[in-house]
Amino acid sequence: MVVFVNWKSGIGEFLGLFFIGFGHFIIFSATNICLIVVAGPKGKSWIPFCHAMVGIGALLSPVIITSYVLYDYEHDADFFGAEQIIIASASSKTAIGLAQMLSEDTDKKVKTIGLTSATNKGFVEGLGFYDQVLTYDQIDALPNVASAFVDMSGNGVVVAGVHNHLADNLKDSCIVGMTHWDQGRAEGELPGPPPTMFFAPTEIAKKVAELGPEEATRRRDEKVYKIIKGATDWLTINQVSGGNAAVQVMN
Repeated sequence: MVVFVNWKSGIGEFLGLFFIGFGHFIIFSATNICLIVVAGPKGKSWIPFCHAMVGIGALLSPVIITSYVLYDYEHDADFFGAEQIIIASASSKTAIGLAQMLSEDTDKKVKTIGLTSATNKGFVEGLGFYDQVLTYDQIDALPNVASAFVDMSGNGVVVAGVHNHLADNLKDSCIVGMTHWDQGRAEGELPGPPPTMFFAPTEIAKKVAELGPEEATRRRDEKVYKIIKGATDWLTINQVSGGNAAVQVMN
């Protein structure tokens, strides 16, 4: 849920209040300092945001939370015994968040491979979060070893290609998003484990039951904040005003 507000106080004019769960809010300010308000049983704490992170934080917070839940899901399962994790639609924001968390995991035992379009290959490689980047027409070049698959694309051709290539070496197939919403889904029975839709609330509830809401949220926010803070290196927000400008951007 995102609630936009606009009010003034002694430290400036606030532009937005974003609820991100378990008593945690992000307040985006028109001043140079923005704050995450952490309101828990032990009181409130504040995490500073620089002004450049205002739009980026609003854009990325929901999807990077999903990245974290995915990371936790894979990590808790010890990557299903895989040697590599393959992420389709590697240029999507949720995929980038997941790839960054994996790249910063010193205990990680798996190689991270991104699948993307030829157009986005250079951008994805430049992020530095993937160990290898392949285009969709290079699926046959994937190392045929034990693998976990995370699909953000919803593209049936891509999903079927990965399943057919890896077959029994595919240990888990997790369907997360549909960045290729205009493409059909895979039809018929596929080799390997059946593709399973990822449902983040189930994983969140599991972690809260395990750690308690305060600790579960602390761990999540630590990783999410770090990624949002660093996203200014690869994401730029261009602001436009007016209906005509918005139409031009959409086109």
